[in-house]
Amino acid sequence: MPVEQEIKTRHHLRPRSRGGMDGLPNEASIEDKSLHLPYHTLFNNLRPNEVILLLIFSLETICPYMERKEPNTRLTRRGFTQRMKSWDTLFGENETWDIFRRVNKNQELAIRKIIENFVKTEQDRRLVYAVLVRGADRLRTNFFSEIKDLLYSLKK
Repeated sequence: MPVEQEIKTRHHLRPRSRGGMDGLPNEASIEDKSLHLPYHTLFNNLRPNEVILLLIFSLETICPYMERKEPNTRLTRRGFTQRMKSWDTLFGENETWDIFRRVNKNQELAIRKIIENFVKTEQDRRLVYAVLVRGADRLRTNFFSEIKDLLYSLKK
């Protein structure tokens, strides 16, 4: 594998702009490199626990499907269309994100995708678990248990 291609699939666990260093142990490989750029387009340099915090408490402010329903949203602006494409790449295209918010299905899907693809270290798992505990009253009990099991399975 060419070095250039390998670098494109590396993800800084602690962003360089937030004091993270280059190289191991601060870099992890992202299995699906098509998810790396969309993650940063949507969430800039937020860490997975911070993204999950937003998904639990402020989904309507970061989901472009919900945002486009707000007044004065210019759907043709380059930044907005890039965010829509990034959201679709990460979480799947779904015109009913705002409707499903009420039953939490898409919120759960988004949280699961972030954990499966971007939680790479024990520290990430602890930080994500703390966020999940904090937002537990906003999540279905069964989902909380499933995600806790998923976090523990990532240790292996």
